[in-house]
Amino acid sequence: MLSGSGQLKSKVIPVEVEWKGGKLVEARIRSIRLTMDAPPFEGDEGESLGPSATETFIAALGRCHMMSILKAAKDEGVEIKALKARLEGAVERKDPEETGFKQPTWRIKGITINLEVVSDADNRKIARVLRESHRYCTVGNAVKDGISGKYGKVEIKKP
Repeated sequence: MLSGSGQLKSKVIPVEVEWKGGKLVEARIRSIRLTMDAPPFEGDEGESLGPSATETFIAALGRCHMMSILKAAKDEGVEIKALKARLEGAVERKDPEETGFKQPTWRIKGITINLEVVSDADNRKIARVLRESHRYCTVGNAVKDGISGKYGKVEIKKP
């Protein structure tokens, strides 16, 4: 959908996800295939064939914040020469006694973003860039706004 100024106003982003057996899932994003597996903290045996959904989410949040910082820096006239982030996601296991579910579940309790910023700008300008950057992060804003998936069309097929 376009706005009155001809700018794109909304967009649907299609991603296909298919179960491949066990805990393997393949996501197809445009022409890119991403194999996702169980996270090591779930204690599964064997070699992991890809990042978990949790790790992918944390990476997506990191990429989103990084691009947001660069946008905010441009807005503020601050040159960023290099930018690196290390994200640490704290997860917590909830047992069936706590949740009433039949199986344990995991919850992300928090994500810390540690930054390394290379810039000639003074610390106050960098702090302003970081404060302003949060408004640009699509993934972070979705979390803040409480966005979650919902079922649309469901097809049930017999084997």
